[in-house]
Amino acid sequence: KSRLFTGSMSMYMSLIFGKKLVDINGQPTIFSRSLLAEVNHPPTDFSFDLYIYALALFRGYSVQRFKVLLMERSHGSSSWNTGNIAMIKLSWQMIKSGHQIKKNLVLSSK
Repeated sequence: KSRLFTGSMSMYMSLIFGKKLVDINGQPTIFSRSLLAEVNHPPTDFSFDLYIYALALFRGYSVQRFKVLLMERSHGSSSWNTGNIAMIKLSWQMIKSGHQIKKNLVLSSK
């Protein structure tokens, strides 16, 4: 289920941004310190990773992916991933954020 969600969101965001985006919101996210100088009014929700990823691509930074082995949770539970309704809400929020991020990046590059 989560792979389908990730793949679908990656395809949708790739269409919005006109650039290939993979594994958006994949954790952890590492980026160059120099990219921080280009951050302007970032989102404060789950779409921050998408913002940084898109900003890096729009500014010509190299994006490299590497495998990270994530272990199953041994204690506690997710504060947001509580079922299908939560995933639909997150999807809708990401879609709205993606359009706003694209608009802001296009405006800031002019």
